[in-house]
Amino acid sequence: MGDETGFTKEVVAKDIERSVGLFSRISRINLVNIDVKRHDKGGRVKYSVRIEASGDGAHHADAHEWSLEKAMQEALDRLGKELLKRKERKRSL
Repeated sequence: MGDETGFTKEVVAKDIERSVGLFSRISRINLVNIDVKRHDKGGRVKYSVRIEASGDGAHHADAHEWSLEKAMQEALDRLGKELLKRKERKRSL
């Protein structure tokens, strides 16, 4: 992350902390890796977020948005949905 405000970084950090806490209730999580890339697009900035989590298996989610907060939240939401799907599949077996 580069020119983001302190407020933006704080909001993103709180979203990550809250979401990882929820994920740990769904599945055993040993490691979370978050990759944030900033792309300058003709005067505008677009963000790419990739989250990888490992524990009971490997999980990942990607998101691309003009806002860092939206990109991070979308990636976290997608990862949460993937973890819930895997948990439901295990239950149905």
